[in-house]
Amino acid sequence: MAVFTYPKYRNQGYGKQVVKGYINWCLDKDILPIYLVDIENIPSIKLAESLGFEIKSTEVIVSLTLYN
Repeated sequence: MAVFTYPKYRNQGYGKQVVKGYINWCLDKDILPIYLVDIENIPSIKLAESLGFEIKSTEVIVSLTLYN
């Protein structure tokens, strides 16, 4: 799941409500909710932490795009 909030609606709790809904949906189905975020996305990290998520690890993802 990805959450994007338009700038004029940020900092009003909408994103938090969406993520809370996701967490509850997962827990109702015995699914462990996992929150993946870019390490530079500080607002998203703060949102996750405010909902009880903790940083357990960091990873670097490398991709290669091939052109014909």
